[in-house]
Amino acid sequence: MGAIPEEIDNLIANLKNLKTEIQGENSYHRGTLFGIDTTIVFSGCGKVAAATTASVLVLKYQVDMVIFIGVAGGLKPELRIGDIVIGENLYQHDMDASPLFERYEIPLTNKIFFESNPTLVKKAHQAALLFIDQIDNYI
Repeated sequence: MGAIPEEIDNLIANLKNLKTEIQGENSYHRGTLFGIDTTIVFSGCGKVAAATTASVLVLKYQVDMVIFIGVAGGLKPELRIGDIVIGENLYQHDMDASPLFERYEIPLTNKIFFESNPTLVKKAHQAALLFIDQIDNYI
């Protein structure tokens, strides 16, 4: 899932056995990518658009996992466009339910971030290395 078309266009172009379905205002592109059954969709910008699109992916397409690519904030000035960043902790930077909760605390969770699943982080890292090794085959 990507928030702008440019983030997913190349992936869609590499889908084998491409089928496209319209759900609401989104086009869900289904096929095989790197030998894996895949659904690729442009969600639109913002948390509400991403959440709505992710819900359709889970409920209608019964995906095992959702990978969001592209839009991300970074605190390190050495990061550049095209760098691959895999989040181990996920923060909601604009959460402020004060004075009921501490700033950044996600209400009723006692957390200021969610930990990523270590197994999925490892798989994402392996997939990124494989992609980098084979990138010339797909651009």
